[in-house]
Amino acid sequence: MSDTWFTISSLTVPSPPSNLTSTSQTTTSISLSWTAPPGIVTGYLIFASPGNGGPYTNVGTTTTTSFTHQGLTPLTARWYYVIAYNSAGNSPPSALVQASTLQEQISAPTSLTVTQVGVNTIDLRWSSVPTALSYRVYARRLIQQTFQLFSSPEDTTTTMGGLTPQTQYIIRVSAVKPTGESARSDSVVVATLSGNISFEIVDANPEILNVSYPYPTRTTLISLLNSSSSFESWKRIGACADGVSRLFLKINSNFRPATMTFSLS
Repeated sequence: MSDTWFTISSLTVPSPPSNLTSTSQTTTSISLSWTAPPGIVTGYLIFASPGNGGPYTNVGTTTTTSFTHQGLTPLTARWYYVIAYNSAGNSPPSALVQASTLQEQISAPTSLTVTQVGVNTIDLRWSSVPTALSYRVYARRLIQQTFQLFSSPEDTTTTMGGLTPQTQYIIRVSAVKPTGESARSDSVVVATLSGNISFEIVDANPEILNVSYPYPTRTTLISLLNSSSSFESWKRIGACADGVSRLFLKINSNFRPATMTFSLS
């Protein structure tokens, strides 16, 4: 009678995976990796939660020591642990690791264009930014340093109203998404058309007439309507602290009108 020998293999539950790490992130995904425990491992279960204290849900399985959690939104935080398993059962959970998706880099609008200019209005258009909810139009006068939010249109066209006649504006546009606001577009510089300009006689004497008018302006010439030969010369001084430009005009010694009417040309 011959002896028969049987080999019995005792399979044990795996130890927990170690060195769980987030290896990379995008705006919509978080990648993980870990070290396999010793012994036989059939696969791994990956669990995730929005907070450290749970609840945790199974977000995937894999037979390798890496996993990418996809389908997330920008700036999403998740806590993770991993369980190894084989036919004998599941391991205890690994240590926790926390990671967050990246903030979306929103493209700035392009092709900002002025389509029409009026005395008090400027019409604009620009190229759309995919999935943008709205846009923000920023503007400042040429003499100002800080841009102000002018409007928040949902479309890629808008009309800026209530502007000052014959005034230069610098305009930029940004795109808005749920995750934030883009950088601002390249600037366009445009001046509204001239309207009725009021002149104030600041000072006068027999030789010099000091006139102020709203600044800024594209004007390059002052003309005297009732007598174009009345002035020998004029000089534009530039912007003053009170927001006007000054003109000093030398009057011919033989000319002494009681009133004068000026226009911009």
